[in-house]
Amino acid sequence: MAASWSASASNHGAAAPRAGTPISGTSVDALTRFGLIAAVAVLFSISGGMLWLVGYNYDGLFGNPATKIHPSTYLIVLLLAWRSCASGNPVGHIVHLADRRPASALMAAISIVLLVVVIARQRPGMAGMIDTFVAAALLVLMLSEDDERTFAGLQTVVHVVMTANALLALFEFATKTLIFPYRLDGVAFTTDLRSSALQGHPLANAMVTSIYVLALLSGARSLSMPVRIGLIGLQCAALVAFGGRTAMVTTVV
Repeated sequence: MAASWSASASNHGAAAPRAGTPISGTSVDALTRFGLIAAVAVLFSISGGMLWLVGYNYDGLFGNPATKIHPSTYLIVLLLAWRSCASGNPVGHIVHLADRRPASALMAAISIVLLVVVIARQRPGMAGMIDTFVAAALLVLMLSEDDERTFAGLQTVVHVVMTANALLALFEFATKTLIFPYRLDGVAFTTDLRSSALQGHPLANAMVTSIYVLALLSGARSLSMPVRIGLIGLQCAALVAFGGRTAMVTTVV
């Protein structure tokens, strides 16, 4: 009997997860969920032109280096730190995420090493690497927890933001008035009448819109067919306003 109890206790102890170790399939906390949705909303809807209006010189060569990093990147880093600490085992949580998304973990590691080299050599381009590579890798790592409520919120935010972006683009195209023009160190490019909408540069808008259209064509099963067709038509019209020829060809072909 004693041996039986001992074996049972041993097996139970082996099967039980260690304290603080994330369990696959568990939902994330409300703060992390809201933060991820907010980070994606900020990423897709806040351009450098908007940031300039509040004194944040994101699209520029001069000014505080901290302003060259997009606010969504700061939010993603803070969320990862919060989620790791809230798990009770920060190192174990990071290892867990890396195990689920090894390619993203490798991308983050390489980007951070490259960032250190750039800083050590005092070379330009630090902020660009952080926004382009580090933030993207960290976001994918955080999404690896596969929380259904988070993904549902992200889908809604992307649909809403991209719809608003397309409508604003068409308004700018029709009125020849740019609401948030692309700026460099505060100087607006008013001679470029292509729509800037929410994402700033026309070509950046065209690229994101093209990807969104392809996503609507291949997925978005939660939307009814009439809604999907309407969104695709709206986004294709916005592509004309953005003037991205490569994006239009990619979408059509």
